[in-house]
Amino acid sequence: MSKSYVNWKGGLAEGQIEQALSDALVEIGQRIEGEAKKELRPGRGKVTGTLQRSIHAASADYNFSGDHVKAGSGTPERGGGVPTPRRSGERLIIAVGTGMEYAMRIHLLYGYLRAGFNKVSPQALGIVKKYIARYKEA
Repeated sequence: MSKSYVNWKGGLAEGQIEQALSDALVEIGQRIEGEAKKELRPGRGKVTGTLQRSIHAASADYNFSGDHVKAGSGTPERGGGVPTPRRSGERLIIAVGTGMEYAMRIHLLYGYLRAGFNKVSPQALGIVKKYIARYKEA
């Protein structure tokens, strides 16, 4: 009688999958950030560029309200960073937004954040597959 054994590495696999999904979520958030910024242009919410520079992907617990600055051409770029996805139950979460006090009014007029999300969401599955494939190869 022969016996077969399986060396189960479920915990390792789960960790790799979570890392792949986190990496994918960061890319998705950064793409949403970029697309939302493109939506703001002269005549469509852009005056000094402060709002545009303030849009960024961040960790889910990021305090956007601390980002408010006086509008002007010398305000800092908030985007381009690498947010850390936060796990909440079975979900991984990041945020994309801005802390400018007038941002919601401009969003209600032009929908720049929603438009960024809508442009990127059809690409999301492909981005996830790309990161999962990297772990399959390793």
